[in-house]
Amino acid sequence: MAAAPVRKPGKAATRRRRQPAGPAPRPADWFVYLLTCGDGTFYTGVARDVAARLEQHRSGRGARYTRGRGPLALVHVEPAGSRGDAQRREAAIRRLRRSGKEALARAEAARPPARRAAVD
Repeated sequence: MAAAPVRKPGKAATRRRRQPAGPAPRPADWFVYLLTCGDGTFYTGVARDVAARLEQHRSGRGARYTRGRGPLALVHVEPAGSRGDAQRREAAIRRLRRSGKEALARAEAARPPARRAAVD
């Protein structure tokens, strides 16, 4: 039998962890958005580039739900730190009743234009 290698005490404690390569993540890499469809229903989604995603929905290359339900209007956008944060918020919005989603849309419309997300 081969003997196990002997480690020097304290060696592991002196090693430094390598920092991940690349730029540090921005505070809001992901966004949660709420659309109203032409038939009066709401659609909630997440995206990094909301304007590009909205164009995908409008051209029929977005979610199957939004195909044939145009015209689509972006009524609410909020930043999320990570994809997981965005998906959790999306799930929370989806669980809201219609009145809650309408309240989000009204709150977004009441915000000053300078504070709204620069999309659409």
